[in-house]
Amino acid sequence: MAPEAADLRLFLAQAYLVSRIAGKTREHANWLLAKRPTLAPTHGMLTLASVLDGDLPGGRQHHERLRTLSPEIAGADPAAGDRRLALAA
Repeated sequence: MAPEAADLRLFLAQAYLVSRIAGKTREHANWLLAKRPTLAPTHGMLTLASVLDGDLPGGRQHHERLRTLSPEIAGADPAAGDRRLALAA
């Protein structure tokens, strides 16, 4: 994978997420995960994209993976993300 391709995909996923376009966020984030499954920010974007789509179980799954890969990105309180997702249900 060319580094610039990954950078572009990461930028696109972030831009779509900020624009609240969950499907396109997921498309680019999943491409990145296929190439680099341990890229923690990608799991964060997929968590948020899932919540935007109302897919809370999917959001929990990605958040759990994010907590495993990078607790500092997932939040200081590892259980906080699960509580927020539970409250949104």
